[in-house]
Amino acid sequence: MDVTLYRYRTNGARWNHQEVSSTNLALLVKAMNQLPFQGDGEDFRRFGFAQCGVHKSIVYGVFVQKFPKTLTDYDPQTKEENIQTLPDSGEFLFIFYPERYEIYFQTKRSSDLPPQETIIDRLIGVLQLAVTRSSTQFFFSDLEQTRDEVDRRRIVDLFYEEADEITELELEGFDSQLVHDEKQRRHGARQKYFNPIEEYQEAMEEATLRLGNDAEKVTMKAKKGHSFKKDPIARAALEASRKPVKMVYTKDSETYVEYGVTKKKEVIHIEAEGYDLSDQIENIIGQLSHQANPRKASFRVLKDDQTDLFT
Repeated sequence: MDVTLYRYRTNGARWNHQEVSSTNLALLVKAMNQLPFQGDGEDFRRFGFAQCGVHKSIVYGVFVQKFPKTLTDYDPQTKEENIQTLPDSGEFLFIFYPERYEIYFQTKRSSDLPPQETIIDRLIGVLQLAVTRSSTQFFFSDLEQTRDEVDRRRIVDLFYEEADEITELELEGFDSQLVHDEKQRRHGARQKYFNPIEEYQEAMEEATLRLGNDAEKVTMKAKKGHSFKKDPIARAALEASRKPVKMVYTKDSETYVEYGVTKKKEVIHIEAEGYDLSDQIENIIGQLSHQANPRKASFRVLKDDQTDLFT
């Protein structure tokens, strides 16, 4: 089963003293689980949280929206129409990254469900109520849907400055103008495509410009034991790419995956439709884990080994 999640940013968000501990996260999750369903009093229109927990300092759970579903049946004998209104519910998976103030929230389309904007407004209200009851001193005003974001500079810095070896590259958004812009940023100096063979640089720059004009997507994977760290073709491709999607590299004998694109929408795969969230959460967060790389946290996450994060 594929699940579509949209990324939202919490506006005006902050933790008191710019710190959040595992104890605070546990208190917040406990309040979310204990909070009664809200609404206008009718059982089939109420809404609230369920199955909330914490996994590696990431809050997750389900937002439930109950709604009346109308079923129409026809009596084959009398041909009369029989209309029934039955209670139903929509369950929306959410993943909250406290260190980035971002929430991934599942989208669903149904003529019976309220509009997605209404669901989001109700999520905000219930989350704010849970925050108040938990005394976690987390503050935010509302949620805003984000756009795709590219952190090209992070990938470039890793490639040239931090990585020991580069084993995979996935690049998109090729543009020859970027080659000129980068050269101007270096005050007229060419990229070091070949080093130290200086006489090759001009020809390689021309090849890079052609790549920027002609290429749509480049994917490179090194043979075992090989690296693109000093490869002139890899450097040319990176120089002309405005959208470096993915890079696999090693540093201090450890292998890392860095993503240059943070998407506003992610489609993840869940093994079964009637899944147990606690069993699947590691898989779900694993599919979203690349989103945690591009940004630096604006506060410290304090570890508390004596606190059970799950309720």
